[in-house]
Amino acid sequence: MNRTAGSGRIGILLAEDDEVVATIVVQKLEREGYKVEHVTDGEAALTAARTGTFAIFIFDVKMPGLDGFDLLERIKEEPGIRKTPVLMLTGKKTDTDVLKGIKLGADDYMVKPFMPFELALRVRKLLSRSASGNPG
Repeated sequence: MNRTAGSGRIGILLAEDDEVVATIVVQKLEREGYKVEHVTDGEAALTAARTGTFAIFIFDVKMPGLDGFDLLERIKEEPGIRKTPVLMLTGKKTDTDVLKGIKLGADDYMVKPFMPFELALRVRKLLSRSASGNPG
């Protein structure tokens, strides 16, 4: 699994088209010591995931082009990155949405609005699970 970015810090890929949300996420996670790469659409996220070095992916659902669910489905088909943990961070909050995300392979699902400290805790938990090889 790809873990650290060139800086030696743990790399996180954020796919989020809302600049305000993206700023909050990037600032919080970088303060926690992570290196965050931010893209604004699903196609850019897929390209970055294939070519970058990331320990976790954070995807919005509603994005231009390839939406977060389609992106998740594509990621889970890619041999080199399919085991990378995915956290969905989205305004799509119905039971059907959450179930769809989990069925497609999301490791966690957070609904907006969210608390940045909770996001950081969930990221840490997913990374800890991933490092130990424990899926749950």
